[in-house]
Amino acid sequence: MATQPAICAHTGSDRATLETIVRPTDPPAGMVLCRTIELGVCGTDRDILASQSPWVAVGEKRLVLGHECVAQVVAIGSGVDESWRGAVVVPLVRRSLDPTLARPDLAPPGEYIERGIYRADGFATEFWLDEPRHLLRVPAGLERYAVFAEPQSIAEKGVHEAIALQRGRSADHDIERKAPRVLVTGQGPIAFAAVIASLARGWNVTMVGRDSSAHSRTKFAMDLGAHTCVWTDLAPPDGFWREEVEESGWDLILECTGSDDAMVHAASHLRAMGVLVWLGAERSPRSKQLPWSAMMRDAILRNHVIVGVVNSARRDFEAAFRHLAWLANHGDFRDRLFTHRVTLRDSLEHYHVRLPESVKTVIEFSDFADVESARP
Repeated sequence: MATQPAICAHTGSDRATLETIVRPTDPPAGMVLCRTIELGVCGTDRDILASQSPWVAVGEKRLVLGHECVAQVVAIGSGVDESWRGAVVVPLVRRSLDPTLARPDLAPPGEYIERGIYRADGFATEFWLDEPRHLLRVPAGLERYAVFAEPQSIAEKGVHEAIALQRGRSADHDIERKAPRVLVTGQGPIAFAAVIASLARGWNVTMVGRDSSAHSRTKFAMDLGAHTCVWTDLAPPDGFWREEVEESGWDLILECTGSDDAMVHAASHLRAMGVLVWLGAERSPRSKQLPWSAMMRDAILRNHVIVGVVNSARRDFEAAFRHLAWLANHGDFRDRLFTHRVTLRDSLEHYHVRLPESVKTVIEFSDFADVESARP
């Protein structure tokens, strides 16, 4: 029986481990065998480990991590169209247990599995099996950016939800017709995805975080075309009503830190009819004393909408590919987005420590030159 190494999470441990699992070979009917090219290390992976309680598949004692993946189809089972052989693909993470559900990304917990996250092993290994219906073909020329398609799709969903909400509420606030002022909180991968999603639409966007103007992440955001500021530049919520928010505030806030402190701080700068989108959260929330009543008052008096977003739909991946193409054509930013590249065996520490200059850590499984040579 062939075996291969995989990065795993275990119940009762906060450490990622490299373990030996069975390596699939010939795909059964209706399935394909994929070989991982690159895998992104994600804050969700770190949260799963920190919780010490991964949602493992039934009958398993560990969860194979990894959900941000670009791979190549290296073998096809009977009944699969020949065009899939050699295709470079990105896998969908969530799969509904109800095959008739049009939007699995909107399914409630317990009615889906998620590869590498919830009740199903992920892609943090070299070879894995899947059905073609769960794979998206990567547009030609985007292969080297495709590992970021999944996080980019999350930001795109947040924007799509905001667009739909505003269009449904008032034609005067249709943000596809009248560009909003956008605030992105945080300076991690999802925050940069949110900045890219906004800039690619031609929107005015500001990124707020803790890094100074001299930091590499701040410079990256500025070179992309975003404005930047630090949290101390924004007046903290003090419980008082501030009319000046209508002049200096934002119409759309994409909250990417997962911090309730940051969220409440940012929300105090949301204009009337504004939308606050939550793109991050702590897996193990803690009780805190925050000025919730002031946030509630502002939300009522300014007609705010607050929406939580998780996972993404095909439309969001399609937008992700379009806007990663915008990024690729906008400048040579690949190495500034993918700040750290490591091998599988050198990757474990990156699941526990986010380096000071890091945006996205990518684990390299194979070379793109090998991918090209393997194509039909």
